[in-house]
Amino acid sequence: MVSVTGFALAADDKPQAGKVGALTPSGTELEFSDCALTANERLRHVQCARLSVPENYEQQGPDDVWIDLLIVRLPATAAQVQDDPVLAIAGGPGQAASRSFLRLDRAFAQLARRRDIYLVDQRGTGQSNPQPCAVEEAHLPLAEPDPTQLASLARACLQDFNGDPRYYTTEVAVRDLEQVRQALGVSRWNLYGVSYGTRVAQTYMRRYPDAVRTAVLDGVLPADVSLGPQIAIHSQAALDALIRQCDQASPCRERFPKLERDITELLDRLEAEPVEVRYESLRDGSWQTLRFTRAHLVNVIRMALYNSDVLSVLPPMIDSAARDNNLVALARLAQRLD
Repeated sequence: MVSVTGFALAADDKPQAGKVGALTPSGTELEFSDCALTANERLRHVQCARLSVPENYEQQGPDDVWIDLLIVRLPATAAQVQDDPVLAIAGGPGQAASRSFLRLDRAFAQLARRRDIYLVDQRGTGQSNPQPCAVEEAHLPLAEPDPTQLASLARACLQDFNGDPRYYTTEVAVRDLEQVRQALGVSRWNLYGVSYGTRVAQTYMRRYPDAVRTAVLDGVLPADVSLGPQIAIHSQAALDALIRQCDQASPCRERFPKLERDITELLDRLEAEPVEVRYESLRDGSWQTLRFTRAHLVNVIRMALYNSDVLSVLPPMIDSAARDNNLVALARLAQRLD
């Protein structure tokens, strides 16, 4: 049994527009209402619906626990729309698709002309019974985490878990996505998964092969790889590759001849004494102060390795910090990552 409910914002926030319906296989209408969502402090009006699914698929009675999944539709812009939409699956695990991919149709404008794009907040994330951890930011181990501290944080989060954590897994999440497909009356998805989202996509394809037309796996996480233990090793390999590429390219080598040494010395300096950085926020023009630590630099470097645009400006940021003690650009990037 799948229970379908409409989604609406508070009256003051909801745009005054009509509803768009999609019929489930049983004939029940899954109603999409115009809604406003925010990502990176930017508001966007899209279409939203709610779909109730059982927390435990073996217990689907009216007195059992049900979860309301948030479903977002980024409607195609062409007059004639293909009947095989795109389902975008976010990473993490823990990212909300409704935030991570809120503007995916603008990034893939040509694709979005003829196909709707659907975003489903995986159970436990976003607006689908989210499971936030009430941990003070100062206690978060950004780099070189202490295993004992991590275990303590995990136990504290588990105590506040709103539900049964046994049913917040990848295998159960793909059953939710299949319920969404059936409720929408979609014959086949075009899947797009990023990072951990590729693990979800692979699991979905294995369980429901006939429900997938195509799949794009961006930053593949193979099913036989444990997520977590290899992150530091792979990040170091990516950083070593960046240093080699810079050394092999004459313009980069001439401009940044000591890139590896600068990174090492900067890490050592920050470990011995963090730096108070005052800078003007590019977001709102306010003045910010950040006690920039070795952990901040490690996190900035690691996340920069995910993005070629950010990676291209990492050497000059490191050079400015090492040579002139100017950490403003690094601090701004750390703020953005936070």
